[in-house]
This record gives sequence, C-alpha cells and structure tokens, in this order.
Amino acid sequence: MKNVSQIIQEAEAAQTFVNSQTLQEIQKSVQLGFARIDAVEKLSKSATRIVKEAVDRLLSKGSLWTEPTSKRQIAACMGGCEIILRYITYALLAGDPAVLDECCLNGLRGTYVALGISTDFVIQAVNLMKAVAIESINVDDLSTEVAGYFDHVVISLREREELQPL
Repeated sequence: MKNVSQIIQEAEAAQTFVNSQTLQEIQKSVQLGFARIDAVEKLSKSATRIVKEAVDRLLSKGSLWTEPTSKRQIAACMGGCEIILRYITYALLAGDPAVLDECCLNGLRGTYVALGISTDFVIQAVNLMKAVAIESINVDDLSTEVAGYFDHVVISLREREELQPL
C-alpha cells in the first residue's frame, strides 16, 4: 500500500486532486496502522507470558534436547525467543520482515548452537510462540501477517541450518 507522501506526489505529478477512492485507501491504511499499534501493544505487554507459555508447552510434551536440559539452556532459549518476539513486533509495526533479517536472524542459529540448544527445539518454540501470540492479539486482519513473521523466522533457521552446518 502506498504511503500518503507517494499519493500526494502522484496527484501533484498528474496535477489532480486526490480522489475518493484514494482517500478511502488512505483511511484503510490508517485503520490498519492503529490495528498494528494495538496488536504490538498486546504482544509487548504479554511478551514474557507468551515466551514462557510456549517453552512450557514444549517442555511438557517432551523436548528435542539431546542432553539433559539445564536451567541455563532454558533461560537462554527463553531470552532468545523474547528477542525474536521483539523483532516480530518491529516487523509488524513496519509491515515488513526486513528488520528481522537485518537485525535478528543473522547469527541467531549460531548463537543457539554455541549454547548447546537444538535448532529444532528453537523452531518448535517459535511455532508455539506463534500460536500463543495469535491467541493474544486476536485480530483476524493481522493474524495471518503475524503468523507469516514467525514462519519467516522458522524458514530462516532451517535455511541457515542447511547452508551452514555446525
């Protein structure tokens, strides 16, 4: 969707007024912006609960840890998941996953491996966070988009695993 500046520049270039259809498009964009802000606020306020619930669900159904799970590993996984969720909120505000790629996903897999945390475990935790987060925001228009950002993280972790085995 175009931003307001682009619409004004196009109208100026065509030497026309902005028409009703374009104004309705702007209004929808503004409404979506408010919905994004509300969803980010809900996710931000619930971040610790979302991460904890996702990891608890994962641990309760049996984990993929190859060695006994240490409290340090669980804490590191939860800390990393909270960072992932924070960057997903940034992507949601921007309406663009680029911030995930630029600031979060590079080196993420290597960090987990260095801490002895299975990439599969992290992927499962991210998928469970997705479910909890979508339940938390309860906004149909944004649920698919939010799910897409979580899926983007999972795909990135899988691709990096294939490209850079450790």
